[in-house]
Amino acid sequence: MRKLLFIASAVAFFAISCSKDQSAVRKLDGTWTLKSATADGEDFDTEGITFTLKFEKCKVKNEDCSGSWTQKIEGFDEQSSNFTYTVTDKGETIKITDEDSDDADESKITELTKDKLVVESTESGVVWVRTFEQ
Repeated sequence: MRKLLFIASAVAFFAISCSKDQSAVRKLDGTWTLKSATADGEDFDTEGITFTLKFEKCKVKNEDCSGSWTQKIEGFDEQSSNFTYTVTDKGETIKITDEDSDDADESKITELTKDKLVVESTESGVVWVRTFEQ
């Protein structure tokens, strides 16, 4: 009987986790534009920088999801690449893997609504907080 209760609890936990991950993926669907950034709590000047993330519609349980990014910095050529992404930890973590370089960036999703995405990551010891809007 205990084993049956444990299995039922594990299945319920898995279903709730997947549901929250899928909910986050649904909210991500679309194109997001960088609006602001901070590095170790200090404002990072994004003037002259256009950075967008495009997340494709996806089902979490089927496979990694697809997307692309584009970056344009005044005075430089535009750069872009495709990526795959996964959302885990009940919709609180996103891992983006660049298809060209296989570099992976894992970020904590601190806010996600239908029109606002805030992610936090640590890169080379610097804590970055980036705010995107749809």
